[in-house]
Amino acid sequence: MKDTTVYKDIQQAQLAIGWKTFGVTDKRKYAATVIDGILGRGMSSRLFQEVREKRGLSYDISSRMQFFQDAGMFTVTAGLDPAKAKDALATIDRELKRIC
Repeated sequence: MKDTTVYKDIQQAQLAIGWKTFGVTDKRKYAATVIDGILGRGMSSRLFQEVREKRGLSYDISSRMQFFQDAGMFTVTAGLDPAKAKDALATIDRELKRIC
């Protein structure tokens, strides 16, 4: 996995984390789509509730599952204060482990 971190003197940052998944013809896409919905779709999702509402670590957070012909990707994105990025990443990691 490639890790790219760019530091700048800014008030807001965009965080994006991604993982390669499987293609559109894979039957696991149905379960993955349900997990994506629970984890990061909408204001009642686990990420939104834990990262934004409970801990106040971001002003926006969501996940997205996308499927292409031979591969797919799962992403988590968040808009946040750069000073809160480490705490947000730790909380996201915890929620991902919980759902696994």
